Amino acid sequence: MPVGTGNNVIQGGGLHHVCIQPRDWEQSLQFYRDTLGMDVVLEFTVGNPPRKAVLLDMGDGSRTVAIRLEDV
Repeated sequence: MPVGTGNNVIQGGGLHHVCIQPRDWEQSLQFYRDTLGMDVVLEFTVGNPPRKAVLLDMGDGSRTVAIRLEDV
């Protein structure tokens, strides 16, 4: 994977994707967006029962998926 320059906070991530399940949904999204400079690429639901999830871009094409622990 090429090293990207789209994120000035986390440069050259080199990951395909990471999946997390944060305990505090709003605080986690705020941290990834505002502190680490990640953009929300996609919002969707996953699983049964359905849970909210977001796909965040690390800036070089690498992705982080955040999945809400509670049901939607």
